[in-house]
Amino acid sequence: MTQTESWMTIRILFAAIVASLVAAHCAVAEEPPLRSGIDGTFAPHAMPTLSGGVEGFNVDLAYEVARRLGRKLELDVAQFSGLVPALHAGTYDFLAAALTVTRMIGNVTQVSSSRPRTRLRK
Repeated sequence: MTQTESWMTIRILFAAIVASLVAAHCAVAEEPPLRSGIDGTFAPHAMPTLSGGVEGFNVDLAYEVARRLGRKLELDVAQFSGLVPALHAGTYDFLAAALTVTRMIGNVTQVSSSRPRTRLRK
């Protein structure tokens, strides 16, 4: 084997190693999809379509949030009464449902266990 052939072999091996590392990094770097729940009976926020899916403002908003985060979205349609308990159980990452923060919910912090993003004024 000549010196030129040796260098060519080394270059091919190096390229193969780099390609393997890039492919492995891409496979590991892909994050799991975001999981969200929505009440699909509350038009115009979310309503059933004739094809069996769901559409509405909150549906579009949830998909836009996922797109801006560079993640896919798994959107589950569920009964409204089960959304907050499912969020607390870790079933969902966030809720795409229309929620109103009341004094009771705000004081008990039933909706969010993280720090508040906004402050309510009395």
